[in-house]
Amino acid sequence: MKIKIFLLVFFSISFNLHSQSEIILPKYFYKKFEGTMGNNLFIKMEMIRKDSLLIGNYSYDKNAKQIYFNMESRIENDNKIHIEEDGGFDSKYNNIVTGIFEGEFVSENEISGIWRNPKRNKTLSFDLVEKYSQTSTKLKMNYHSMEYGDCEGEPCAKIYYFYPTLIDFHNYDVQNKINKNILTQIISSQVEEVQASGSENWEVLMNNFIEEYKSFEEEEAESEFRMRWESSLTPTIRYNENNILSIEMMSYSFLGGAHGNYFISHYVYDLRTGELVALDDVLNKGYKSVITKIAEAEFRKVFEIQKNHSLNDSGFWFENGVFILNNNFSINQERIVFQFNPYEIGPYAIGAPAFTIPYAQISSFIKPDGLLGRFIKK
Repeated sequence: MKIKIFLLVFFSISFNLHSQSEIILPKYFYKKFEGTMGNNLFIKMEMIRKDSLLIGNYSYDKNAKQIYFNMESRIENDNKIHIEEDGGFDSKYNNIVTGIFEGEFVSENEISGIWRNPKRNKTLSFDLVEKYSQTSTKLKMNYHSMEYGDCEGEPCAKIYYFYPTLIDFHNYDVQNKINKNILTQIISSQVEEVQASGSENWEVLMNNFIEEYKSFEEEEAESEFRMRWESSLTPTIRYNENNILSIEMMSYSFLGGAHGNYFISHYVYDLRTGELVALDDVLNKGYKSVITKIAEAEFRKVFEIQKNHSLNDSGFWFENGVFILNNNFSINQERIVFQFNPYEIGPYAIGAPAFTIPYAQISSFIKPDGLLGRFIKK
């Protein structure tokens, strides 16, 4: 009898301990972490989860440069994480991995583990806790999807929309204003059928895509080259601090043909007012000619074009061969990043060129009392 009571108590305690330690994380989330690596390195990390994929970046306190995750970064069902730093590509187009985080969620708002440098056999422990300042915001990751057919092997159609909205922000009016703009500016402007009023419109949009695919499938029923259709919208949070929320949205579609098409849009919000930020808001009058000159020099450097050589003779499509900036940019703590899209200034083969202008190069044009003023060395 005593043995039975002991076993019953033992299993009861074990079950309770297991239940308390079990961490159930949502399949889609955004988290902002702060903490230490090694004995004295303070780091910040931003992480988005989409199913098993992790999207994000981190930076050192002493080095503001953001280091992004590559596409091999994952979270497992047991909440273990594997994050690889994106170091670009080598001459053979292999991924360069400069560091790897191996760890796990020890609670819903804490991760810990080991960081290692794969080349130097250097390892450092890390422990990061979810934290938001008064000048940043929590984000909810929204996901809508629909499929038709077997996308594991057969031709099918798949569409999803993945995007952030603010939650628990200290200023409800600002939160509401930005959320409405995200839906109208980022989502609704892409297709006429979608309005920013509710989920039923998502159903309309996705159903329209599926119905178009069904019509295509009927027309191509006898064809040997039936293909799957895809359409998606995926975000990256480029910056979320110092009253700046910088969001990148990448839309992708494949409707058959030689390749898919994609488009990258950037939206920068002022968390004090909820307004979209324009360059005129953060830079002094007269900046356009100067910043265009700096930007062209950076552009020529990136694409290895000599100063006196024609841009259009190098394969680009600038009107009259004159370099011009667009208004598609992101902002972080060290620079403005300008983004062109496929076919915007050249053929598809050149991709989506992006180039950066550090604040140090345009410090005299940055408004000291504006959003970027704090990044100027005084």
